[in-house]
Amino acid sequence: MRGGIGDEIVCIPCLYALKSLYFESYLTLFVKNQKCLLSSKKLPYIDEVLEVAKIKNDSEKKFDILLVIEHHNLKVLEIAESIQAKRKIVTLSQSLLLHMPFLYLKYLRKFQVCVNPYWLQTHNEIQRNLNLVRQINPKTFGKTIKSLDFSLAKLPLLEASSQRIKVLLWALGKGTRYKQVIGIFPFARSLTGKVNFNIKEWIILAQTLSKEFSEILFVFVNYRGTQYHFAPFTQENLKVFYNEQGWRI
Repeated sequence: MRGGIGDEIVCIPCLYALKSLYFESYLTLFVKNQKCLLSSKKLPYIDEVLEVAKIKNDSEKKFDILLVIEHHNLKVLEIAESIQAKRKIVTLSQSLLLHMPFLYLKYLRKFQVCVNPYWLQTHNEIQRNLNLVRQINPKTFGKTIKSLDFSLAKLPLLEASSQRIKVLLWALGKGTRYKQVIGIFPFARSLTGKVNFNIKEWIILAQTLSKEFSEILFVFVNYRGTQYHFAPFTQENLKVFYNEQGWRI
């Protein structure tokens, strides 16, 4: 799987569905390093978390099924090729197929490709990850997926964190002053490309929305790793939350 926070979060429904549909299975999650958010949380539907570098060419580790989430990365496919598994499933990568077809097909022939090609799917990554689970057994998936309670597919919240959030929201919203609280997390690798707003554009958008919807509290969610600090906003219903170390209003 990928190493970004957002990429990890959108994997949670996939992991939850896997364990729910195949509750007697043993689920191993491969991560690039132990800094992975999911490796630090004890999710009930993950049995084991391993660094992918330590599993490569390990003859003792054998799996029935290997799902490859990061499908646009040849290095990941190379590592996946070395892992012993009876079935290997990955979503077809339109980008790799168009730009480096011969090298890509060399790796792809070892996989049972997800039947739903990438360009026929929505750009919803949660759905694309769930399609990998569907490919294991489409009939089982189709019969039971609608009965799963995906509200349970979330990171566990410590009691201390829960209390801190309640205090924070009370301070930001002064009790029940606002009808809704909307978090804005603008940071992503796509921020530097043409497919996303830049920070200034996000700020303009948030300011415009806060003026238009005074009954809603808008909160920019920031953390130390972004190296970006928002200037104080004049709008009463537009705030900034700094997560973890040095968190402040």
